[in-house]
Amino acid sequence: MDFIIPSEYKELQRNLVDFIDRELRPLEEAELDPAVDHVPVELRDRVRRRSAELGFYAADFPEDLGGSGLPQLGMVLLREAAARAGSRLGAFTTYGPEGPTGVLLAGPTSRRRPTWPP
Repeated sequence: MDFIIPSEYKELQRNLVDFIDRELRPLEEAELDPAVDHVPVELRDRVRRRSAELGFYAADFPEDLGGSGLPQLGMVLLREAAARAGSRLGAFTTYGPEGPTGVLLAGPTSRRRPTWPP
């Protein structure tokens, strides 16, 4: 079994971490109180929208639903990079239970449309 991370996924991880460092850390410092765990919904949605613009949020979904068709390994590695970055806002760069689901893939093609980011 080969456990080497493909170079294109390493680059994707670096790009996500660069986004977190360049845009989210300053936003976190300006908008969040370190003594309060709560992240306002408006801020979460703002991070999700920007992450979607950059292609990270739902990268594993097909292009017709707003993704790029990234295989699951790539999505797992994106989530790992976001978690490892140590930013509270990094958790919102990829979707979780609140985001799009595979149910979108089961519907008729004519009814498919991106429903994210919020």
